[in-house]
Amino acid sequence: MPSMIYLLKVEEHDAHATAIAVILPLSLASILIYFTNNYFDWNIVWKVCAGSVLGAGLGARLLPKIPVGILSRIFAVFMIMAGLRMLF
Repeated sequence: MPSMIYLLKVEEHDAHATAIAVILPLSLASILIYFTNNYFDWNIVWKVCAGSVLGAGLGARLLPKIPVGILSRIFAVFMIMAGLRMLF
């Protein structure tokens, strides 16, 4: 995302949407590999899928309404939290 914003000069909302769209083909390839190796716990898969669909729908509706400055801060907080989680 930051590279789309700063190097490719893509607007922040468009960069978020594009990054999410790129996840789909990557996820489909991963699903194929994991499915063929029987790595799924279907009880968990259905619960996570339901939450993901609801969260994606809510996020897609909220994204255009969030000002770019606030969106940047939210993204920064999540990135910092993810980095701290990796360290500790």
